[in-house]
Amino acid sequence: MLSILRGVMSYTNKYAYILFILVLTFGLNACGFHLRGSGTLRPEIKQVFIDEEYLQTEFGRKLRQALLARGANVVGKKETATAVLKLSEPVNTRRLLSVNELAQARDYILASKLRFSLSLSEGKNLMAEQTVEVRRELVADPNNILGTDQEAQRLYTEMQQELVQALLMRLRSR
Repeated sequence: MLSILRGVMSYTNKYAYILFILVLTFGLNACGFHLRGSGTLRPEIKQVFIDEEYLQTEFGRKLRQALLARGANVVGKKETATAVLKLSEPVNTRRLLSVNELAQARDYILASKLRFSLSLSEGKNLMAEQTVEVRRELVADPNNILGTDQEAQRLYTEMQQELVQALLMRLRSR
């Protein structure tokens, strides 16, 4: 009898667990929660033009991929686009933050900045020129300069992906 009772209890616990997961999933969806990287863009951006030279850069390829994932189509001609996204090349800077007792660099602030504007293909301005910036702190090892430079390059690569996400967040806002 005890084994039958255990079987029934585990059977109902499974259903209770599945029901809990379903309620949680639908509840999060109903409140507007979505994972970063998901979500839809403004309807005006469904056919967007970005200068082809810009799309040849690493940042441009990441941006194109992110736009395509959100349902936008990056077109090659302004005439077929509904919106034009004008971008500046991301500018990376490295600023010394502190030095150690031997006057060797100890900390840096890395920054990556991007300017953009969005307009309709007929010229109406949807978003005036704005700046998106990402900053990170880099702790330098004075005994391993090459490792510090490699770490800085890795951080700049991560910061480019964050710039793409920040740009898309701005393009989603009204």
